[in-house]
Amino acid sequence: MVKNCVNCGKDIGEEAYIVDSDGDFYCSDCFSAAGQSGVLNPPPSAKADAPTRPQTLVSSGGRETSEKPKKANVIGVLSFIFSLLGVFCGVTAPIGLILGLIGLQRQPRGFALAGIIIGSLVTVLAILLLSFTAIKDKQEIANRTQCAANLRSILQSMTIYAQSYDEVFPCVPGPSGDTYHNQPQNPIGWTSRQSSAAVGSEWFSAANAPNYGDPLASLWLLVLGDQNMPRDFICPSDTIANAPSLAYTISPDATHPGFYFGNFGSMAEDNGMPNATGMGESYSMTFPWARNNPATTTAPSTTGGWWINDTRADVAIISDMAPQSGVGSGRFQRDTTVPLHDNTYGPYIFNSGNHGGDGQNVGFADIRVEWTTNPYIGEQDENIFTYSNTNPFDSSVIGVPMTQTGVAKSPIKIGDQPLASPYDTTMVPVRNVQTGAW
Repeated sequence: MVKNCVNCGKDIGEEAYIVDSDGDFYCSDCFSAAGQSGVLNPPPSAKADAPTRPQTLVSSGGRETSEKPKKANVIGVLSFIFSLLGVFCGVTAPIGLILGLIGLQRQPRGFALAGIIIGSLVTVLAILLLSFTAIKDKQEIANRTQCAANLRSILQSMTIYAQSYDEVFPCVPGPSGDTYHNQPQNPIGWTSRQSSAAVGSEWFSAANAPNYGDPLASLWLLVLGDQNMPRDFICPSDTIANAPSLAYTISPDATHPGFYFGNFGSMAEDNGMPNATGMGESYSMTFPWARNNPATTTAPSTTGGWWINDTRADVAIISDMAPQSGVGSGRFQRDTTVPLHDNTYGPYIFNSGNHGGDGQNVGFADIRVEWTTNPYIGEQDENIFTYSNTNPFDSSVIGVPMTQTGVAKSPIKIGDQPLASPYDTTMVPVRNVQTGAW
């Protein structure tokens, strides 16, 4: 038998051909008769006669089928491919889904059905993911707004406090030497049965000198004066300090109607001691102390010019919790000395741990609060999470990062400050973004 139909050129030797009841062969495409002689002759009205002939398909291997072989459903295959690609880039999944619906009108339907199933699943998952992301972003915007409101409330209280204390913002005595308490402490004379006024007096007593230089104790004065509640010091995007400190005992007795705690960080009534893992407080403040006379003493016992109510409006006063530099891994890693224009890590590398490392709210002396995606927002665009001793201040010099936390006093040498603006201020305390240790 010949292999090619002389009428249409079909290679019937390699593909299927038709055998009628008389044993004659016909081309499966144009129905031209081959006959027993093997000579292909197109019969009259071949296509008209075709439906009345017994249609038995015989493959080249001799196996009989009842139908002609079907061509591949190209649209169905494309549907499957686009849907499968949607697993890696969701945007192609809806295309695969649409192609699958169209491909169902053709045979075979296998790839079309697979494309519809995969495309539908990926599309639904993509919609859910986008919805979750949108909700999360919306929640974070609300958290930033609440955080900014907290800082503004604290700044207003600080201003009111300063009006009663010679225009000086709230501040306990400064440390002797070049160190300060990064982790909050109680004043040495504190007991569990003291009023707010008594606790405040303990911070200024001579017996408390070893615990002088506690930045958070300065902000605690606002709580002792009933100007702010501990919840005002909690950022809703802070995953470490997710509950406020206790201001006083929850269950006072009749004789002692309210026992105040000595500082931030007391989370239970058992002993009133501040915790060491960053709980109970979300914000840092500008290191407030300066040396009286750098040439003759190392004691930064008085407040600097930047801690005065009539200071310049562009002086940063308070911010989201400053990160401890040089520790952490992954997105918890922090290096606050990374230059703004040479940052190859991402914004998280020098930002607060609050708000997922995307940035921080910063409050200024004029009670203005700004959201910033980097810490280079101080006077002359200096980094508020580092300090230097250049005098006059040079913002081009990379500052010293705050790297040490704990109960022991952390070293700092920002006492050699100019007597007038611009100032090189830095935020304290710092906290390990990964472990919460301060």
